[in-house]
Amino acid sequence: MKFKFHSVYMLLCSIALGTAGAAEAEMPELALVIVPPLSSGENIGADSGAYTDFDRLDLAFQKVAEQRHWPVKIVAERLSATTAPHELELRVYLQPVRRDRPEEFTFRGWMTLHADGTKHDLNMIISREQGRYREDLNELLDKLFYGAAEVAARKIEPILFPQLAKSES
Repeated sequence: MKFKFHSVYMLLCSIALGTAGAAEAEMPELALVIVPPLSSGENIGADSGAYTDFDRLDLAFQKVAEQRHWPVKIVAERLSATTAPHELELRVYLQPVRRDRPEEFTFRGWMTLHADGTKHDLNMIISREQGRYREDLNELLDKLFYGAAEVAARKIEPILFPQLAKSES
């Protein structure tokens, strides 16, 4: 996992100065509720140690939201019996990452968006990534999950942020 030293340094400086919490406190939260696959028997990303598919998807959506200037704070959590309903929620039902052909990986996840008391079915989100010879598996999986977050963002923006969707067109 790669960290951007400058970003971490700036965050620590803003926390020390007390300026980080003010902007984030005003932003509404988009709960990213991730439902893990029932079976991880064939999941390519399952053997990556402590860095799981949950973490990959969380970081991918954080990155996409930042790049697209979404006016929300993304808070990720795993679905459990104690998960409370959220006012604004993106629920992702993950399927195991598959290797379809040699060095071709596929992300599949069913996504639903709950906003303003309405459920929007985003259907199956599919992202494919072709690996290069001797490419690090973790980097490939990060790109795969980022691609899935991008595909989902194209479906989410017209619903949540129509002004952003129009400006990109």
